[in-house]
Amino acid sequence: MTIGIYRLIFNNTDKCYIGQSVDIERRYLAHINTLRKGCASYKLQKAYEQFGQPVLDILLDNLCINELDENEESAIELFNSVENGFNTL
Repeated sequence: MTIGIYRLIFNNTDKCYIGQSVDIERRYLAHINTLRKGCASYKLQKAYEQFGQPVLDILLDNLCINELDENEESAIELFNSVENGFNTL
């Protein structure tokens, strides 16, 4: 169980998705299940249909729960994953 910030990387694109979780590994499996069912957010679902299953990349781990929001926002900005990626607001 890893608490932190993660990135979903899709092959053949430099775009990504940034997320946070108190159990990153479980959250990744939830993403995969949602994608396979066709029920993910629009941007993520389109990425899955175009590029296939994403790879999990843990960016920051061992964070305190109260550090998640700020670090996720910073990572979203760093990777520009709303305008040039698969995050939505």
